Amino acid sequence: MRIKQLEIYGYGKWVDQTFDLVNDVQLFYGANEAGKSTLMSFIHSILFGFPTRNSTLLRYEPHESSKYGGKIMAEDPRFGQVVIERVHGKVTGNVTVTLEDGTTGADELLDTLLSGMTRETFQNIFSFSLSDIENVHQLNKNQLNRYLLNIGAHGTDDYLDYIDEFKKEADKLYRPTGRVLPLNQQLATLENQEKRLGELEARNESYLDLIEENNRQLIEMEQLEKNRDQVEKRLADVLEIKKEWHIYEEIKTLQASIRKTNLPPLKEDGHYLFEEYKKECSKINEQLQEINLAITQQKETLTNPEMMQQYEQHQQEITELEQALPEMMEQLGDYQFLSNQQTENQKQLLLLNRQLKREQNTTEPVVFTEVEKENVQEWLVSHEQLEEKLVALQIALQKLENELNLKNQQLDQIEAIMWDSETLRSIEDELATEESIEKAPEEKPKKSYLLSGGLALFALLASFFVQPPIQWVTLGLGLLSLAGTFLLFVKRDKKKLAPNKEPSAFMVQEYEKQSQLKEQWRDLLGEIDSVQAHYQEQLKIKESYLHKQRLIKDHWQALLREHKLSEYLDFIEATQIIEQSNTLLDRLHKNKKVQQTLNERAEALKPPTDKISKLLELPEELSFSEKIARFRTYLSKLQLILNDEASKMEKLSALRQEKKQLVASKQNTQNKMITLIETAGAKDEAAFFDLYKQKEALDAKKSRLLFLKENAPSFNEENELPTKEELKKKEAKLREDLQVLAEQNKAALRESANTQLSIERLEEDGTYTEELQNFENQKATAQHLVDEWVSNKVAAGILRETLNQVTQDRFEEILFDAETYFNLLTEEKYEKIVFKNEELFVQHRKGRMEDVRVLSRGTAEPLYVAIRLAYIKNTQKVMELPVIMDDPFVNFDSTRQKNMYQLMQYLGKDLQIIYFTFDPSVHSQFEVEQITNLKDF
Repeated sequence: MRIKQLEIYGYGKWVDQTFDLVNDVQLFYGANEAGKSTLMSFIHSILFGFPTRNSTLLRYEPHESSKYGGKIMAEDPRFGQVVIERVHGKVTGNVTVTLEDGTTGADELLDTLLSGMTRETFQNIFSFSLSDIENVHQLNKNQLNRYLLNIGAHGTDDYLDYIDEFKKEADKLYRPTGRVLPLNQQLATLENQEKRLGELEARNESYLDLIEENNRQLIEMEQLEKNRDQVEKRLADVLEIKKEWHIYEEIKTLQASIRKTNLPPLKEDGHYLFEEYKKECSKINEQLQEINLAITQQKETLTNPEMMQQYEQHQQEITELEQALPEMMEQLGDYQFLSNQQTENQKQLLLLNRQLKREQNTTEPVVFTEVEKENVQEWLVSHEQLEEKLVALQIALQKLENELNLKNQQLDQIEAIMWDSETLRSIEDELATEESIEKAPEEKPKKSYLLSGGLALFALLASFFVQPPIQWVTLGLGLLSLAGTFLLFVKRDKKKLAPNKEPSAFMVQEYEKQSQLKEQWRDLLGEIDSVQAHYQEQLKIKESYLHKQRLIKDHWQALLREHKLSEYLDFIEATQIIEQSNTLLDRLHKNKKVQQTLNERAEALKPPTDKISKLLELPEELSFSEKIARFRTYLSKLQLILNDEASKMEKLSALRQEKKQLVASKQNTQNKMITLIETAGAKDEAAFFDLYKQKEALDAKKSRLLFLKENAPSFNEENELPTKEELKKKEAKLREDLQVLAEQNKAALRESANTQLSIERLEEDGTYTEELQNFENQKATAQHLVDEWVSNKVAAGILRETLNQVTQDRFEEILFDAETYFNLLTEEKYEKIVFKNEELFVQHRKGRMEDVRVLSRGTAEPLYVAIRLAYIKNTQKVMELPVIMDDPFVNFDSTRQKNMYQLMQYLGKDLQIIYFTFDPSVHSQFEVEQITNLKDF
């Protein structure tokens, strides 16, 4: 079941208020008194009933509204949309449950919806606050079994027997169809008596109010009596303290003195142990003097003391280097091989860079993808096809040029022998006027030379008003027109002189020839225009092909720039360039790996070869191989000397070993002395012994204080001792409080007597009182039977549900989830949660096991939270209920609190979490829609 909305009629400070819970993780944020605890109590009350009047829980009855209660809208995987409404009625309220299909019910249907969950069980599992996790150190084996061990229980046959036994016991008390069973009969009796009481209550409307008022007065009197007893006890304590004041005064003085004495924890016999260590050091010093003398005498017997002295001083280093020599030789071989490989690789890189027109140390190129390779291949194919088309097009253009030149030559030849248009028209006119010389044709030449003369005159005049070169053009046109006018005038005179002369046969033949030439000239001009147009079309096609080629090269250059290569690389060699670029990149990566491995080998060789340089005092510029070779030579010489001095060195080594043991023993003893001083918090030996003197004085004071406490019966160490003046004021205040309580008690007695008198007047016949008492007795009997029946049914149901739902690895699943959560909350400091002999331990990431009872609060509380959340997560298949938390993580540091919020977000995928908090940091950890700010309501 997941809660979707809270609708409050009246509950505490909340009246006619609605809250939507649309998110799986919903936060209610507000300061103290904002209403967070009221909302949390509202959810508990609607689900499990209002607290009874004698309960320690607050009822939150509203002061500003007569309405009491509200409803919860929820979603349940079994019943769909569910509405749970609880309002004022009986003590725990009247509840109504409405399912999605319209089914309604009361407590029984709600019990089914909550899977038999009680308020106490719900608050122990699904609802917790700060106080629940602050008591984590009180967890014991049985409490942990409540959440974990029962889920992994074995011996299911025994549990089945228990289930049968519980069912039989329940059936002996009540069955729905039974009549003679004890609980069936008792319920029938209660129903009859309740009807009878209703009839009597109708005649005594004010009786119940008086009874309730009387009960309130009795409770008030009882509370006044308790308060008086408490005040009297406190007054007795004050009087006892005054009586034993001299003892308390001495206690106070001793406590103050002890508090002022701030001594570190000291070992009981530390100063005696220190003296023993001093004696031991003195004895070792005497033995060291004897050993040093023997070593000096033995050194004088050596034949090559300088070499041996160096060997003795650096024997361990020489031995370590000698043992590491095979490994150094192997590393040296790898180093030289890698060095040669890198040199060869550098040559190949240099060659590839030259081929790609790159500098040696420029930016590393980008690898060509398969898609880019395919694109380049398509460009190459397109470029090649365009090149072939251009070649074919160039041949066609050449043919058109040749054809055009040939036709122009033919045109020039025709124009060279062809008459001009005027001559041809003149001859044509003469032939046309063969029979009528006197007709109008004479007028036409006249009009022609007049028109020509006018044009010549106009062009000559215009040439005076324009600038060169137009001036020269107009002048030329004027002169040509003037010449034409003169010729027309001459021809006119000739015609006049011989008007009757007939044209010759040659003239006719020549005219026909010129007419044919004119036709050929026109046809040739048409052909030239056609060829010229075709030639221009072919030129445009050629330009489009060239443009496409330029676009391809532009794409190629852009690709080169994108891959950080030179733009001057020829596109025709694109395939080879791509392969070279990818090969270059591959070699660069290999070169980096080789260089990295070479550096690793150099780093591995450097420490031992540096030791060799320091040992043999070699120049630093020598190579690794030279240093190793020098060391091998040194080892050979050293071995010869050691063979000669073997017996002497053996004795000298034995003396040195003995000295070494003595020095170690002395150092160990001195360390123990230093540890004693440091543990005591002293600066030196004198301060150390001074602390022990102070400790003896302090122990004496503590013994006296203990004696005084044992002889002061009213002494309470938790309370600070007051002064005499404070005791007087406290005594006077307590006596005054007793007087006030006595007066309040008298007033309450008077009010109770008046109420009792009113009740007695209403009970003249005693019928209602007797029936009410009888009803209460029967009700108590029925409640006892119901409790017994419910206990058996719930026990059987829980055992059956557990055996049905829990799988063999359920316990491991809970532990696995708890370990995951605990690891997250503690920044991976703890890795496992382990049960060993039914005790709980946690495993640190360093491997050590720690008992949970010795964990700090900052670690124990996250462990408790992790186990609880893991249990809740793994019970969702059995019972899906919301998790309600009231700011339980305020003791967490900021890091673990942040990790807890992350865990809540993660668990929100499987659980509904309702979180009440006043922590402002939640605004940075959760989305705005997840947070309901209560100050806005």
